[in-house]
Amino acid sequence: VARVQGKPEYVALMQYLATSPIVRMWDGSRPPPGVDESDDSTWPIWVRFHIRRLLKKLIWRPATAEIAIWAETVTALRHE
Repeated sequence: VARVQGKPEYVALMQYLATSPIVRMWDGSRPPPGVDESDDSTWPIWVRFHIRRLLKKLIWRPATAEIAIWAETVTALRHE
């Protein structure tokens, strides 16, 4: 087992995920920030989030900031 020093962003993300309530949409996915499933006026935020995520994935970039933090940590583990 390798010990890799976690960056502050990784530690903050893990603390957030460990302590925040689990909020899921009707299909089981986590809603993007600012989206309330019961409020129809937030659907443009949802669409923009998913289009941006798809475009980033198409050009081989991390889909979200959370994925980028995890990718950096996995890369550090791989090099350990």
